[in-house]
Amino acid sequence: KNLDGSDYEFDARYLLRVAAKRLEEKNLECFIRTECEFYLFQTDEDGLPTKIPHDNATYFDIAPKDKAENVRREICLSLEQMGIAPETSHHQRGPGQNEIVYKYSSAVSSADDFVTYKSVVKTIANKNGLYASFMPKPLNDFVGNQMIIELFLYQDEENQFSSHKMNPSADAAHFAAGILKYLRELSLFLFPSANSYQRLNHDETPKIIKVSDHTQGAALRVDSSESDQSKLILRITDSCCNPYLVFGLLLNAGIAGIEQQITLADDDQFFANNLSDAIHIAKSSDFVASILPHELLTLYLNKKETECSIIADAQDIEAIETDLYFEQF
Repeated sequence: KNLDGSDYEFDARYLLRVAAKRLEEKNLECFIRTECEFYLFQTDEDGLPTKIPHDNATYFDIAPKDKAENVRREICLSLEQMGIAPETSHHQRGPGQNEIVYKYSSAVSSADDFVTYKSVVKTIANKNGLYASFMPKPLNDFVGNQMIIELFLYQDEENQFSSHKMNPSADAAHFAAGILKYLRELSLFLFPSANSYQRLNHDETPKIIKVSDHTQGAALRVDSSESDQSKLILRITDSCCNPYLVFGLLLNAGIAGIEQQITLADDDQFFANNLSDAIHIAKSSDFVASILPHELLTLYLNKKETECSIIADAQDIEAIETDLYFEQF
């Protein structure tokens, strides 16, 4: 809040609350779950982070190859004590790479949980003499850290993405179509660092923006069944994003889809290729300008343009990205 009691326009959490309220006025509520990967690295004798992975395990390996079981267990117990319910925990594909998935909650609470989750992971890692990094691509030769965003849309306690509800004229279909339409324009917020594009350009990440009801490789996937777990899955984000901005923009895109009765299109779009491209796309977006306050958008763009300038002048891209992002994320 400002001193006069008015809402602070730079507060991204407030913007997300407004988006959730807009959806509520349509008798809809969106719950969100994130699946967020991180690397565990060794620290040196002074306790400073290195880029030496904690282990050499791979996807779903177990002890003794997976050395992080106890660390993940401690993280899960800490999250549970803080009211965040862990659902799964396992080793991911990269050496020292891990993932913990916790239960979905309302849009604002989910963004809060995401911030808390990152803090708990880093704190418990430090307690165990390790360094946790959510940097999108901390190791050039190994897979980067992805964040999956799952959106559950409810009306009167009924999942609107379930197969008996999902049809071309349903709000859920328009909601998904709105997100699909504006997803490219959100590149700068979904992939907000120069290092994000190292992950996008080198990992097995969807480059074409399309929606599918069955393809794992689609950027946007509708997982529709008779179960209450039906959802819309966004598979391309990374965890250096601001969850309040991203969730708010996604909700507003979905709302635009409902209000404009947008239908799912087959036209191929492509995400930005680099941070400079993403900035240009965001500057040209009438949708982004209609959602974010001018001063907030200007400040965000200026910060990203500064990052671009630093990267452009760098002789060693890996070194400068490490300086910019390794300890920040």
